[in-house]
Amino acid sequence: MALTVAQIIRIAKISQYLCLVDIEKSGLYGGGTDSDLPHKLRIVREDIEYQYDLDPSNSTLGATSTYLYALCGKYALYAQSIIFNPSTISGTIAGTSPSPYQFIVDASTSFIIDGQSSKTITAFIGYNLIFVRNGVTQNTSDDGSGSYYSWVKSTGSFICFPAASGDGLPGSDIFGLFPI
Repeated sequence: MALTVAQIIRIAKISQYLCLVDIEKSGLYGGGTDSDLPHKLRIVREDIEYQYDLDPSNSTLGATSTYLYALCGKYALYAQSIIFNPSTISGTIAGTSPSPYQFIVDASTSFIIDGQSSKTITAFIGYNLIFVRNGVTQNTSDDGSGSYYSWVKSTGSFICFPAASGDGLPGSDIFGLFPI
């Protein structure tokens, strides 16, 4: 199956976060993974995405998106399984998915504040969701860690367990909500 530029952009978005989580989980020296790879993926992806938004028929997009796909490496395959897995339903909204939310939980100004466990995220309606808490990708069922989440893509209803915790200082929860 030949991938389109839009599909490669989507794969790169997911690969960026999968790579980041892999580096965080791998300990000393990121398990040998280039610690700048998530940043490189973001920079190249945003450049391609910008050109694609300006002119989807741009003659350079084929080669540059192929480069981006290669840059994703092993994470591209995992990202594809997330997107194209027939046991899940991918987002049905055409075009570019909304920007992710990444923030440190605080008492009043963060997207989800200290003590809050639910939020309606209307911008993500129709999309699947990857939720990363403190560098660990969360599951939709309790895997024994006591930390998991619930997502209803038709309504945008998000619930996390346990509730968000933090005052914006070190030790506060760091959240990443990524529409796919």
